[in-house]
Amino acid sequence: MIFSKSMLLPFLLLSTITSFSQKKARTIKIIVLNEKNLPFPNATVELLLAKNSTLIKAAKTDNKGAAIFIQPIQGNYFFKAKAVGYEPHKTSTIKSPFALSVINIKILPSSQVLKEVTVAGNKPIIQHLRGKIVLNVAAAITNTGTSVLELLEKSPGVMVDKDGNISLQGKSTVLVMIDEKPTYLSGSDLTNLLSNMNSSQVNQIELITNPSAKYDASGNGGIINIKTKKNTEEGFNGSINIIGGWSRDYKNNNSLLVNYKKGKVNAYATASYNTNNNFTDIVAHRTYFGQNNTTTGLLDQNTAIASLTHYTYLKTGVDIYASKNTTVGFSVSGTLIKRDGTSDAVATWKKASGSIDSAVSTISNSDYKFRNGAANVNLKHAINAKQDISVDIDLLRYRMNNDQVFTNQLLATNGYVQGTEISIPSTIKIFSAKADHVVHFSKNTQLESGFKVSSISTDNIADYVNTNGAVRTIDLNRSNHFQYKENISALYSSLEHRTGK
Repeated sequence: MIFSKSMLLPFLLLSTITSFSQKKARTIKIIVLNEKNLPFPNATVELLLAKNSTLIKAAKTDNKGAAIFIQPIQGNYFFKAKAVGYEPHKTSTIKSPFALSVINIKILPSSQVLKEVTVAGNKPIIQHLRGKIVLNVAAAITNTGTSVLELLEKSPGVMVDKDGNISLQGKSTVLVMIDEKPTYLSGSDLTNLLSNMNSSQVNQIELITNPSAKYDASGNGGIINIKTKKNTEEGFNGSINIIGGWSRDYKNNNSLLVNYKKGKVNAYATASYNTNNNFTDIVAHRTYFGQNNTTTGLLDQNTAIASLTHYTYLKTGVDIYASKNTTVGFSVSGTLIKRDGTSDAVATWKKASGSIDSAVSTISNSDYKFRNGAANVNLKHAINAKQDISVDIDLLRYRMNNDQVFTNQLLATNGYVQGTEISIPSTIKIFSAKADHVVHFSKNTQLESGFKVSSISTDNIADYVNTNGAVRTIDLNRSNHFQYKENISALYSSLEHRTGK
């Protein structure tokens, strides 16, 4: 009887999580209209916090002038719509949960008469360019101190679920790239990288919903290209960002960006170091009722979850401007992530009178390490005003290791102590070489051609050991060794022609 109760805790947690994930998120549709009350496509709509105008989410309207937002947490907000040549317009303050499902916003052409023109160097937060949406990270001060994953959560058309899975315009087969190089990561490994990568490292984020043939087929649902910063100003230049904070514990985000350019040579380096302390406290109380609505039992569950993460990133390289039309570059980079996590949970079953029947303690410890090294050689050459070629050769290596220990203990005299020890090391080695040729026939027509060769080797080991007191048993049902090799040689060509506005 006691054993069956000890197995009830994970079931209860699982049923709670499952029911939560099946709950459909409520949405609100914003429709932007022009001065003729017609739908306004490609307008920018922003959801902002009423208290301090903090940007929560931004989106571009579709051909029907509509942008859809998932309802944010409870609070006061307002929406703002804007477009080039039109006066921005914002709604009145709206309280979440929203009572309305659709809101119309009408924007009018700018009536201001410009007596003189001042050219400013500020970029808009969102730009709608050919075939992609570009987010200029530095254009929004609210991006300071955030992670790249948090940037994506605010990006138009991007959804990040509670498990860290990323989708673009509702499609989950999204290829995430850094400086136009695939990360070759997915799931928790990709989430760990993006959640620790500082926004101060990033210049732009490109959202490509209809990628051309030059991209990998794995990105047929869309491309998210994260472009890191690289200074190219003449002479010696540098910037340092130091951000610190404290809640229950400390956190900091620090970055360094330097370059030295003289003549035809530009040397640059970027470094980042972050420390994050995270914690979650969960307190749950359940009351069980019989057929006559009388109390039959009680369950108290208290859980404390904590983690400490250290993130280190370094990238350095040299660009040689061999001529006006030719640039040769070389770069090396490395990333190190170390996260230690703990979880301490106690489930206490009580009788209807409130006296304790039994209690089970569940303790887990995790040690996650992520190491990445990369090297790149590239060439860019403009053949003439309408043709250019580019060549990239990349070497990448990932090494991930995730060690976890779970221990369940019945808190009673002669109570059992059972657990599981897990070790999951993984190694990925990648070689890639590609060449691209682009011909611009006109402003709206271009032809892209190229070839790519790549080799990927993956070696994953999963060791599971069950423990019962001092007895250790290898779990052969879950332990495995997975090896995979992939060689790709591909040619591609695509013709793009834009019509209409």
